[in-house]
Amino acid sequence: MKTLLAILLFGFTGNIFAIDACMTGAWYSPEREGEGINLEVGAEKLSGFFYTYYAENPHWFVFEGEDNFMLNLYTGHKISENPFKSLVTKVGTAKVLPVTDNILVFAYELELNYEGKPCINPESRACYGEFVYTRITDPVIPCVAPK
Repeated sequence: MKTLLAILLFGFTGNIFAIDACMTGAWYSPEREGEGINLEVGAEKLSGFFYTYYAENPHWFVFEGEDNFMLNLYTGHKISENPFKSLVTKVGTAKVLPVTDNILVFAYELELNYEGKPCINPESRACYGEFVYTRITDPVIPCVAPK
């Protein structure tokens, strides 16, 4: 819903920003204290991490892709303690929609929940999330508004 709102508010005016290196940095929502994302925008790839409370527990996800509308979302699972072994699993997809140089929408949809089981209800908070984030860090390079 927030993605649609962002498109309605900014899309028709031609002000939706493109993903480029100026979007690199940390982003958060004042409404969701302790959660947020960090983006790394390269020449050919967008990657980053997403920290949230998933099923009421703190959880980290990592995302990457070549297209900001189809990012692969991964999480890790500890397999053994000694020796420590972990497994990284693709659990869903994410997308990033820059609205301005200081506001973006981040949305994710999980195919698997944090226990590796299928998400039964994709509409539930545990299987889907969409947040409007504000920039925390200053841009590495200045963002240029679209014409």
